[in-house]
Amino acid sequence: MQHLFHELLDAVRRFNPDALKSLRPGLPLDFLKRRFATLPYEVTTDAMSLYALTDSLDWSFEMLPGGYFIPFGEAFGEFEQIHGIRHELEQIWPERYRDCFRFLTDKSDGGYAFGRIDSPTRGHIVSLEIHAPWLLAFRDLEHLLRTSIECYRQGVMRTDSGAPDFDAYYKLAARMNPGMEAWTAHEN
Repeated sequence: MQHLFHELLDAVRRFNPDALKSLRPGLPLDFLKRRFATLPYEVTTDAMSLYALTDSLDWSFEMLPGGYFIPFGEAFGEFEQIHGIRHELEQIWPERYRDCFRFLTDKSDGGYAFGRIDSPTRGHIVSLEIHAPWLLAFRDLEHLLRTSIECYRQGVMRTDSGAPDFDAYYKLAARMNPGMEAWTAHEN
């Protein structure tokens, strides 16, 4: 995983070196194990792997188009808050993938989350949409990182207008992650 992450950093550095300024060294694995052990259920170990590789100062690192990396402390605090009101949320907006750990934000209520291992997500990464059903997007962190690397290499991420080419992203994600629910509408 470390090799893939460094490959992503190299791709981002060639694209926009300033984009890496908000990243900081990862957190100690023993700290992460203790924190994740306090969750009421188990999420994929990819969550620990990612935060052991790096953490963030703020929401400025765009790992995927429209998917900004959430600092660990904020992600964990958000999880505790949302999990505490999950029953009320389920009555308002039922989601079969409700129990998950969001690590990328769209700077609103959406983004991407590590799924619960003993739920229908089976630990896959879930795409969180504000007004649409949440869907499985990536099998694991490896698939997400590979997709992110290609987004930077293939010009999906743009420096000129600041806005990524979302149409190209959806097609790329569908090609690289066949059969995942979030991309089926974009498969050939």
